[in-house]
Amino acid sequence: MPVHGENALALPVPAVYTFRMSIKEFLSSFIRSPLGTGSAVAAVAVAVGAMAFGLPVAAAVAAAAGGWVVFLAAAFVAGAAPRAAVRERDRSFSAKAATSITESEARKKALAALRVADPGVAQAVQYVVMEAGEYLESCRRNDSHDPAGDLALAEAVEIVNLFLHELDDDSKERRFGATDSDPFADAKGRAAAALKDKALALKKARTGLDGGLSGNDRMSIDEELR
Repeated sequence: MPVHGENALALPVPAVYTFRMSIKEFLSSFIRSPLGTGSAVAAVAVAVGAMAFGLPVAAAVAAAAGGWVVFLAAAFVAGAAPRAAVRERDRSFSAKAATSITESEARKKALAALRVADPGVAQAVQYVVMEAGEYLESCRRNDSHDPAGDLALAEAVEIVNLFLHELDDDSKERRFGATDSDPFADAKGRAAAALKDKALALKKARTGLDGGLSGNDRMSIDEELR
């Protein structure tokens, strides 16, 4: 996410990686990177070595910390630190995206496996499953994900489970002649409408991942490039 203001860094990296990140985000990403981790381990080793040779603890730690700061400054000026931070940020984002994709794929399969007798709700479920499939394809294609799309799919599963639970309660109440203490007015219509909203949210998330391009737009671009 772009960050502006006095706590933002415009990192001197190749154009493909140009972005602004807060100082906190930069340091966090750099320290987690191989270069950052390696330099930190080296600094600790220097401190331990200095203490082994009789240097006071405070002086050894200060020397190691100062050396690490000098190294960081040099690496930043040379561009190695920004590139390491960007690569680590991208690696972390890809890992999170992969986890989200796996979780959403499991939700899609669970939703597709649910059996809904009502035609209107069943059709809405199929709509969500179709949009979820296209959304996940876009996630894999772009090595990314949209939290709004993930949430829409998770909520779709909850809606169907709630609807099926209500049908089960209605069946029991009719069988035993009980009064519905918690009526769910127009359950079928409301569930179908809510599911269609989730399908549209998945479609919006997929379009956003594809750069705002519709299927027709992508096909036109592909045809022009041939």
